[in-house]
Amino acid sequence: LMVDHENDDFHFFFGTTHFDHGDHYHKESIFDSTNCAKMAPDLLDHTQPYHDTGLPVIYTGDFNSNYNSNAYDILTNASNSHNEGYVLKETWDLAKKVVITANTEPVPEYDHTTSIDHIFVSATDSVVVSEVSVDTYVYPYTTKDGKTHSTNPSDHKAIFTTLTSFGAANSRRV
Repeated sequence: LMVDHENDDFHFFFGTTHFDHGDHYHKESIFDSTNCAKMAPDLLDHTQPYHDTGLPVIYTGDFNSNYNSNAYDILTNASNSHNEGYVLKETWDLAKKVVITANTEPVPEYDHTTSIDHIFVSATDSVVVSEVSVDTYVYPYTTKDGKTHSTNPSDHKAIFTTLTSFGAANSRRV
């Protein structure tokens, strides 16, 4: 999605994805699957032309790849990039502030390095990530036997980021 804010000539590229985690008929670990690693170079190929023209790139989604996976390494490590050093950066690594929102005490710990959901930005000095936050809320439900339990609404946590600068040409809060 190419975003063009008509009134002030602000542009950026936004994309989202859901990487396939493998053969759904076998019980292999999603992190052992090569499907994600095969998809990562395609994502870089698709976004690099926008980056090369000076547009910030924001890419979000369920990448089915944590920090230790081959796909994550392809997306974020310039020495492994087939795109002449073009990579994406994880907003967790760039954030000036990290917030974990919760409706329980104590607030649960959250290890973002185990997450398979990411918000990436193009790897330039012009992108400033002011804040990254994760929603760890749990919600009550009652089973047929009348017992009350709490659970997360999904096996994925909602992740939010605040980007406050894209350099001189695109200096706006997103």
